[in-house]
Amino acid sequence: MPGFLEDKQIVSRFLLANKCPPRQDANRHPMHIGRRIKEVAASQQLSAVNLAQKLCCSRANVYKIFDRATIDTGQLARICRILNHDFFAELSQETHLSTNS
Repeated sequence: MPGFLEDKQIVSRFLLANKCPPRQDANRHPMHIGRRIKEVAASQQLSAVNLAQKLCCSRANVYKIFDRATIDTGQLARICRILNHDFFAELSQETHLSTNS
């Protein structure tokens, strides 16, 4: 029965044989979405309290959003509408740039 290292070597050989690019770290994100939301809200002089009211959540939840590197797409869509800002386009651009590097 193959061990972990043998499994890893098998996967590496498969990826090389099929010309797949090496897998990026699953926890690596080109953009910290929470920080970016905070920046855009601040540029619009929208406080955490105001954003919380528009999202129908608590101020504490908004601070949790600001701390997150990732976010649910439904929640991000709501934030995009509220801030009139397309974060999806930014994430897509970051992903495109990181895969072409």
